[in-house]
Amino acid sequence: MNRILILCISLLFAIKTYAQEKDGYHNSIGLSLGLPAGINFKSFIGSKSAIDLVGGIRLGSDFSDQWFTAIYQCHQNLKTEGVRLYYGGGFTALHSKLGGSSFGLGLNANIGIEYKFPDAPFVFAADWSPLYWLRGHTDGIDLQSGAVKVRYVIN
Repeated sequence: MNRILILCISLLFAIKTYAQEKDGYHNSIGLSLGLPAGINFKSFIGSKSAIDLVGGIRLGSDFSDQWFTAIYQCHQNLKTEGVRLYYGGGFTALHSKLGGSSFGLGLNANIGIEYKFPDAPFVFAADWSPLYWLRGHTDGIDLQSGAVKVRYVIN
């Protein structure tokens, strides 16, 4: 899991940002409230493509999970200023402690919508991210992953 995290962080620092249209932004950071919940960072790597990263911890009375999700997204502007539809795919890595330690790896699909306020540095988004577990956690398809995201625009 540490190798995957180091690789993803390295890729993040290697990302080049390009000029966005008037209602766009380059980088934003905030909270992802859903499954998984955690810290969310989004960076545009082109005028209509972005990398969306979520890292978080989920604690229960008898378990703990550490999540990392990385998704490549394609964006499509809608008719309303500041509103974008996005879709894409990526992966989720999970380290879980429930009566032992296990590692899970899954492939994500992703679809959502976001709104960037034209005169304020905030983005609100909602997405659904069905997941196919390749290893660990649960078997097969998990349709429960999705989140509401609130991010502050850095630049």
